[in-house]
Amino acid sequence: MDASEIQKKLNNEIKLFLYLNSFPKIPNNVFLASGVKIIGDVEIGA
Repeated sequence: MDASEIQKKLNNEIKLFLYLNSFPKIPNNVFLASGVKIIGDVEIGA
């Protein structure tokens, strides 16, 4: 597996999760690092 294939897998990683009927609000300009999990009633950014 080359670097571009690894990057594609990381970009498809699930990072946002519904919890108690609430889903995180994250703008498109926010970078989410590999391994991060954002769960529930959370808002990041302006």
